[in-house]
This record gives sequence, C-alpha cells and structure tokens, in this order.
Amino acid sequence: MCPVARPLHSWGNVTTTAIPTLLERVPPWVADALAISSVVFFVASLVVVPWLLVRLPADYFLRPAKRRSLVVHAARNIFGICVVALGVVLLVLPGQGMLTVLLGLSVLDLPVKQRVLRRILCQRNVRSAVQKLRARAHRPPLLVPDAV
Repeated sequence: MCPVARPLHSWGNVTTTAIPTLLERVPPWVADALAISSVVFFVASLVVVPWLLVRLPADYFLRPAKRRSLVVHAARNIFGICVVALGVVLLVLPGQGMLTVLLGLSVLDLPVKQRVLRRILCQRNVRSAVQKLRARAHRPPLLVPDAV
C-alpha cells in the first residue's frame, strides 16, 4: 500500500507534503540489527582481513593453481562467495570493503581469479595498504606480476 502524502502547509499555489521515509517504515528491531551488524562487520574486518592478508605466502600470485577434490572446491567457493558478498556490503558500511573483496576473490576457484586479483592489487592504494600490513608484520611484500 502506497503511503498517502498529507499536506503540512499551504501558501497560495505551494503545498509542502510529508511522505514517510524508508526509515520511518522500518521496524525498530531491523534498524537495531543493521546497526549491530555494522559494528560487528567493522570490528571483524579490522581484525580478520589484515591477519589473513599477512598470512598469504609472498609468491601466492606466482604459484600455479592446485588441483583439489570436488568437496574442497565447493567449500572454498561457497566461503569465497560469502567473503566477497561481505566485502561488497563493507563498501557501504564501515569496514575494509576492498580488502575483504580481495581476500574473498583469492579464496575462490575461478578461471579469471588471478587476472581480477592482479588488477585490484595493481591499484596504488590497495597495493600500498597490503604491503604496509605485511611490512608491519615483518613479512616480505607480495610478489604480483603486472596486470594482464
């Protein structure tokens, strides 16, 4: 059912109306859940993403892909899709969205994965953030070939 605009003031030919906004129609528990999940995602991304990026081997992007069983392949892809989706959400909510997308893509077993990851890592800001994280953890920088 569409909300009905109710006139507030009328001055000659000009009438101002109040149409309920989306936030006024959202139940309070949904707004609370969004606020709590935003804080949880922010804190989790501050802890988990840097930890995982530091744990990648320096030659991760130069290694050939490993052959895995169907179960492991499916589990990795499901996990990777969840992490990429979380990264996309974190692009809007507080958190490290681009780094989370990068991490999720690195888990996925897709034919174009290496090309997409290289292009993301070739962005100056992303590459410098990843290399600074690794330097702070006394890890060698990631070796990334030029984007294809």
